Amino acid sequence: MFRIISLIFLFSFVSIAHFSHVPPKLSEQSSRRSQESGTKLKLLCSIEKGQRPFTFEWNKNDQHILSNFGDKYRIDSEDDTSVLTVWKLDEKDSANYTCLVRNDYGFDSQTTTLIVKGLIQIPILFCNNMWRLFEWRFNDQLLSSSSLSNQKYRIEMISDESSLFAIDDIHPNHSGTYSCIARNDFGHDKQSTRLIVTVAFDL
Repeated sequence: MFRIISLIFLFSFVSIAHFSHVPPKLSEQSSRRSQESGTKLKLLCSIEKGQRPFTFEWNKNDQHILSNFGDKYRIDSEDDTSVLTVWKLDEKDSANYTCLVRNDYGFDSQTTTLIVKGLIQIPILFCNNMWRLFEWRFNDQLLSSSSLSNQKYRIEMISDESSLFAIDDIHPNHSGTYSCIARNDFGHDKQSTRLIVTVAFDL
């Protein structure tokens, strides 16, 4: 009888030790957000399971965000949650925001793509890290740096994997087909968006 009790106790101890060595797993959140310029963004990072203690890290386009950096960012982390706050959003805040959590047994991460509204934006084309060159066209005409300065267009690299095209002051003559082409040594891919600008008349 003593031997049986000892074996049961040993098995229970091993089982508890095994299940306590659990890497963190984050709760699923929306992978895409859209907010107006000038508003406040809050992103939540919450752990479903895992062995404490945890450490949190936030990144913007793979660049580390420091907690309470100036008046722009704030990070509030507790036992199993972390919240990133971004104040007074503008177009430069359109980016990929990643929450990374670690413990002694592993890690998990979650990325949210933020699009800041308030100016007209052609959707971002996301590619893997093999893509090396982005090209934007309007009605099949290449948009050069000179045409951008004349027409108030902007092209920004959000990360190595994505490019953003924006029009700061929209007019009817901007109506047309906008295309983003991504190329590398093995081929290319293309995404097009048709933009129609209408004028509202006061009655």
